[in-house]
Amino acid sequence: MTGTNWTLVSHSDPNQSDEELKQIFGSEAIISRVGNFNLIHLDSPDPAEIKKREAEFSPDSLFEDDCPLCQMMKEQGGSVVYDSYDDRGEAELLDDSGD
Repeated sequence: MTGTNWTLVSHSDPNQSDEELKQIFGSEAIISRVGNFNLIHLDSPDPAEIKKREAEFSPDSLFEDDCPLCQMMKEQGGSVVYDSYDDRGEAELLDDSGD
């Protein structure tokens, strides 16, 4: 089964240009922004999925209120990277390699 994971890259500058972000994440990356956060879509979502992610992304629910480090990261912003994954077992993936 294939799904989507996301990862927070907190050291990423929220003011980086699309060109700078594509140098880091690849030319095929789709970039959108919500507040101080860059949403980096590496899984080639359709426009409706991008709009859904933008609408559902909430730093308030992502970061704990009673965590000083979390609050600092929330204020600083950064990049959230969406990528697809395949949850087949490692053995299955190795069998598909043709070796």
